[in-house]
Amino acid sequence: MFRDLLHEEIAALTARIESTPRYTGAEDSEGIRLRGQRGEACQLLARLTARYPELDGPGPARG
Repeated sequence: MFRDLLHEEIAALTARIESTPRYTGAEDSEGIRLRGQRGEACQLLARLTARYPELDGPGPARG
């Protein structure tokens, strides 16, 4: 369940990053913050699957 939530959070952060304007001052700092959050979520997912290898695999179905 936690793995699926992390996959969903990473997908949501990625979508927000892609919709954030780049190189426009304050908006760029927002992109940096979002990329940092996505990095943290990816690290948590990597640690989770390293500890529980049976959880490694595709995330939730997107539809």
